[in-house]
Amino acid sequence: MKTQTTALPGTRQHRLLKSWLIVGITVFSLAFATASEAARIKEIASIEGVRSNQLTGFGLIVGL
Repeated sequence: MKTQTTALPGTRQHRLLKSWLIVGITVFSLAFATASEAARIKEIASIEGVRSNQLTGFGLIVGL
């Protein structure tokens, strides 16, 4: 007696549904994605003890 193997029912439909689900999630997430704005750390944070004035200095390098 010969046995015949067959694919599980719904396997192709399952893969197709999975593919469409991935496409749908991707489209949904792209549709509601907002444009991100870059912010510098010094604009959104403050460190205690840091002065707000900018310091400039001049130096002399000798021996190069």
